[in-house]
Amino acid sequence: MHEGNVEQGLQRLPDIRGLRAIVVEWPDFGVPSFLTRRYWEVLAEYLREKVGCLYVGCDGGLGRTGTTLAILAGLWRLTDSPVAFVWERYDLRAVETREQEAYVASVMPQDC
Repeated sequence: MHEGNVEQGLQRLPDIRGLRAIVVEWPDFGVPSFLTRRYWEVLAEYLREKVGCLYVGCDGGLGRTGTTLAILAGLWRLTDSPVAFVWERYDLRAVETREQEAYVASVMPQDC
């Protein structure tokens, strides 16, 4: 999915019991280095404005899930420490690698 194209991506996916899906695939224990800060900013804004409930998940529910949750928490300004926020409120094992921690930091706004 290209940056700034979240809504179009949603429209291409099937409607499952009234749910819409955004599927972003990246390797287990890895990072989605192909997604830019701008993509995450557009996604976070879209989710805040258009989505009531949100499910974030991956096979294990820790690394990729935690990385996504940390990014959204930071972009939504829920915390100044997104990874610690996810560890405290979701799971201490989330955001499993230093690479994932660094990726979260790399997509945060400079003032975060």
